[in-house]
Amino acid sequence: MGNQKKAIIVLTTASERTSGQGDGAKGLKYRPDLDARLRIAGAVELYKQESARGNDVYFIFSGGVTDKEMPALSSVMKDYFLHKYHNRLNIGSDRILEEDRSVDTTENAEFTKKVIEENKFEDYVVVANSYQRARAGDCFVLNGLERKTTSGEDLLSVKDERAKRLVRRFKMSSKSLKLYALNVILRGVLKVSPNLVRDYIHYKVDKKGRR
Repeated sequence: MGNQKKAIIVLTTASERTSGQGDGAKGLKYRPDLDARLRIAGAVELYKQESARGNDVYFIFSGGVTDKEMPALSSVMKDYFLHKYHNRLNIGSDRILEEDRSVDTTENAEFTKKVIEENKFEDYVVVANSYQRARAGDCFVLNGLERKTTSGEDLLSVKDERAKRLVRRFKMSSKSLKLYALNVILRGVLKVSPNLVRDYIHYKVDKKGRR
């Protein structure tokens, strides 16, 4: 459906200091980690799709300060996005919003809801990653919103070769492998209930976000 004021909500994960070079970070002191860069790349593809449908599309980067020595996660993602994609998309800076108070997925949903209401968005999509997608949907539902989540991997799965390489790098990253191994051990070896496995992985993901 076109002609809607629509938000693409990108949930942040972590940031890292840079050498000022590589993967769109030239000149930047900080950049999002690989996980978050995958989400941004997926969100960019979604933006192109929604714009082609005639929707008035905005970005909301959601994430606060989780490391006192670094800026808010939303600020790092916004700076990286502007640096790497702004000219390509020709999107106005007024369409790039931040939610900079949250420190976990529950608060992502709580504080982003206020941004949605304040800006009177008619529709939205939440971009996470495969391991956080269900958790994000649960949190938005608990805050009285609809479950409208997708993952960076899904958005990039049929895109160009560069995007595919980014997905492969994420899937081989230590965080992704640890969560996959945890899932296999709990479900396949210890025969733990799938629901308990999902809840425990959600706990581990959110605990990391609070550090």
